[in-house]
Amino acid sequence: MTRLLVLASVIIFGIAELLVIRFCFPEHFSLVLMIIPAYFLIFAVILLSLISHIKRKKIKPGRAFSLLMLFNMAQMLVSFTALACYYIFSEVKDHTFLIAFGIFYFFFLIIKSLCSIRSSSVNQE
Repeated sequence: MTRLLVLASVIIFGIAELLVIRFCFPEHFSLVLMIIPAYFLIFAVILLSLISHIKRKKIKPGRAFSLLMLFNMAQMLVSFTALACYYIFSEVKDHTFLIAFGIFYFFFLIIKSLCSIRSSSVNQE
């Protein structure tokens, strides 16, 4: 159930964000924006497989927390590096991509937190 919730929320939010930009700010829409939902979908799959690994191996809570924090740091570093490369090497200096990415990143943080809370409450039972 958690898997479906995470994947569906990433897909639905990605479509909603693209539609808002497409219809409310059509001058800022570009096909490059479609990379954002795919990028976060990849991270959602990695997160779900990490949580599945933690549950399957019955990893202690302290180590599980460390693994999740390591995942968060890795995602942040990869995201910042990708954004910096996009901004430096892209000929387009429009900030729409950066703003849309930031909004999606904030949304994904909320989803990750809810997923972690849900999985930790299931492990305690």
